[in-house]
Amino acid sequence: MSRRTPAKARAFVGRIPQGRPPKRVRRPVVWTIGYAGKTFDEVVGLLSSAGVKRLVDVRALPLSRRREFSKTALAERLAAGGIEYVHVRSAGNPFRHLADDVGRCLAFYRRHLARSPDVLAEVARVVSEKTSALFCVEAEATGCHRSVIADLLAAEFGFDVRHL
Repeated sequence: MSRRTPAKARAFVGRIPQGRPPKRVRRPVVWTIGYAGKTFDEVVGLLSSAGVKRLVDVRALPLSRRREFSKTALAERLAAGGIEYVHVRSAGNPFRHLADDVGRCLAFYRRHLARSPDVLAEVARVVSEKTSALFCVEAEATGCHRSVIADLLAAEFGFDVRHL
């Protein structure tokens, strides 16, 4: 070390581990998926290829005109494929009636989650237990409230978000 190296720097250099570089810490991953425009088999195929073991339904009302995507039928069919179904009703979007103005709808939802931190904490708990995907209707995550949840999981809990 040079005589010009400050004492603090010399002390720090002495603590740098020699040999192997430190292990990289992997961030937990949370996936998102919407079923619009997909068949049930396509959804399960995407989930399986991503290694998803739990589907977390974030719809307030887990019903669909497409029976296979309604709560009971969905849970049964997913279980047959080795994927657990969990419904987090509190994560549903109470502003979905504003869907004609997606930006406004998602802004209201983001404020709703800011006032209800227990909702995000519950979703974080559920998705942290095993490889999970947030589930809703919209094909594109950017137009869906699940993107707001995913963004906040990344910012507040360190999740790596990936969309199927």
